[in-house]
Amino acid sequence: MQVKKEEVRNKIIEVSKKLFLEYGFKKTSIKMIALDANISVANIYNYFDNKEGLLNEIVKEAINSYKEFIVINTTKKIWGDPKQWNAESECVRIVGFFKMMYRQKNEFQILCTKVDGSSLEGYYEKMIDDLTKARRKIGQNAIESNMVVIKKRSPKYLTRITIKMYLDIVFEGFRDNLSEREIIEMLRETVYFFFFGYSIYVRTDPCSQETIITNK
Repeated sequence: MQVKKEEVRNKIIEVSKKLFLEYGFKKTSIKMIALDANISVANIYNYFDNKEGLLNEIVKEAINSYKEFIVINTTKKIWGDPKQWNAESECVRIVGFFKMMYRQKNEFQILCTKVDGSSLEGYYEKMIDDLTKARRKIGQNAIESNMVVIKKRSPKYLTRITIKMYLDIVFEGFRDNLSEREIIEMLRETVYFFFFGYSIYVRTDPCSQETIITNK
C-alpha cells in the first residue's frame, strides 16, 4: 500500500511539472492536473494541501542547490593560486553554476519563468540580485586576499547586467533545446568577451578564439 501511495504522489508531481512547464503555474489548475494524471481532484488533496504546495515540492531541490552554490562560491577558502583569478577561473564558476542548473533544468525553468501568480513570483529577479551580490563579494574576497589589484570597482549595475546576460543565455538555451555543450560554449565566449571585448575576435595567435569557446 505504501508503494502505491508513493507512486501516486510521484505521478502527481511529474504531471504537475509537465503542466507548469507548458502553461505556467497561474494557468494550471488542480483539475487539469487530476485529468492528466487520471486521478480525482480529491485524491490530489490527500497528498498536497494546494497547488502552491505542489509547486514548492517541485522546486525545493533546485532552490537548495542554488543556495548551496551561493554559499560555496562566496567563501574565501575556495581560492587557490592568485594567478588563477582570470577569465578562465570566471568560466569555471559560471559553467559550474550552469551545470548545477542543467541537472535540474525543468525545475529551474519553472522556478524562474513559470511562477507568476504564486508566492515564488519574481524569483528570477531575486536570483539575479543574489548572484550580483555574490559576484561582488567574490571580487572583494580576491582584493582582500591580494589576488587582484584594481584601480576602481566596477559599478553594481554593470555586474547585474552581466549576471542577467549569463542567465538569459542559459534559459534561452533551455527554451531552444540546446545541448549542454552548446550552452557552455556560449557562456564561455560571453565571459571572454566581458574580459577582453572585441579583441577576442581579431586575435591571430594559436590560443585565441578557438581555445576560448571550446568546452574542455
